[in-house]
Amino acid sequence: MRLNKLALFTGLIAAAGSVQAAPPAFTDARALAMGGTGVASGRPSSASFYNPALLSIQHKHNQDDFNITLPSLNARVADDEDVIGQVDDLQDTIDQFNEAVESFQSGGSPENARDAARTMQSQLRDFNKDAMRADVGLSLSFQKPGKALGVGVFADASLRANARGEYADQDDAFLSGIIDGSRAIELIDTGDEDQVSNNYELRSQGRIVAAAMAEVGLTLSREFEIKGNALALGVSPKFVQLRTFDYIANVAAFDDEDFDAEDQETTKNGFNMDIGAAYTFGEHEQWVAGASIRNLIPMELKTVNDQKVELNPQMTVGMAHRSDWHTLAIDLDLTKNEAFSFEDDTQWLSVGAEVDVFNSAQLRAGARHNIAHDSSTSDGIAEKNQLTAGLAVSPFGMRFELAALLGDGELGGGAELGFMF
Repeated sequence: MRLNKLALFTGLIAAAGSVQAAPPAFTDARALAMGGTGVASGRPSSASFYNPALLSIQHKHNQDDFNITLPSLNARVADDEDVIGQVDDLQDTIDQFNEAVESFQSGGSPENARDAARTMQSQLRDFNKDAMRADVGLSLSFQKPGKALGVGVFADASLRANARGEYADQDDAFLSGIIDGSRAIELIDTGDEDQVSNNYELRSQGRIVAAAMAEVGLTLSREFEIKGNALALGVSPKFVQLRTFDYIANVAAFDDEDFDAEDQETTKNGFNMDIGAAYTFGEHEQWVAGASIRNLIPMELKTVNDQKVELNPQMTVGMAHRSDWHTLAIDLDLTKNEAFSFEDDTQWLSVGAEVDVFNSAQLRAGARHNIAHDSSTSDGIAEKNQLTAGLAVSPFGMRFELAALLGDGELGGGAELGFMF
């Protein structure tokens, strides 16, 4: 039975998602709608994901009580070249080619086989290095803010999966030889048990690489007074699980019964820590400066095909201006995130805004720019600019939030349900 590539990709996400893991930092619905900002502008409900010190600074009255997020979800997909559709089209063309070869071997014309070879060669050339990416995230949190002691518990999980086509030079030579008549016409091996042996085996491959991370942790914070202003410090010790999947499949002969996720995965567990600081100043404490370092302890894991996944310390700084009706925020990554698989390095400069309507509805917008993007070295999916927007309703201590993201060939969204009491 031939693999439906969309089913494979969905199944791979489901397999990794069942352990709830991912390397990119989790983003809640509010931060997603505000361009990814949160180090200085985050609420207590999201302090564990951006800056643990935010549990001990002054927020709006209704936010300084017990906060629950149950749950927060987000997903993003980048697939400009329709990689999944290309694989399906390729397999259809391979079947057409083999039918034409069998007809030729029975005394028919070779032209149909050559026409199919031309189509296949064009498809494979277009397929080469085309890539797609999918991200999925989930989180839960329970937070009790406090100046003397803020306490929270949290769990988050997310997955990044990339797929890309890889066209082999040998296949190009094989197809060119059939097209110009310089080599004998022969069947392509599709892994069908009914085929005779010694058929040509394509070297071109589809590759799916996925990395995942799950965290469970405790957040503690405390505020200190410095010359009339408040400095909060926070820490989040946590248990981390890293997991990778790396699957390489011949584009012609892949059989879903041969796929076994356990044979393609690697796992590593460890303890890690996030730290943060937040400083409020101004006559009405309307300004907040924040800084955080996530994942103080570097971790490294290799896939079964030696693709390296690294979890390195990530430092971000931010500034926010706030009032009862608005929040303006800017964040900057001070460290660059090395590319995973077929994508860009990332280092984000993010801006975001929120307008609060009578403490019952919130409108949000944001943008961010990848200052590490280099078009001359990009090899896969580019991440350069993103625009975001969102809205929330928060009556009677409940909040329901939606967010949307539009990037360079990328679409995403998020949803969140929370309570404040």
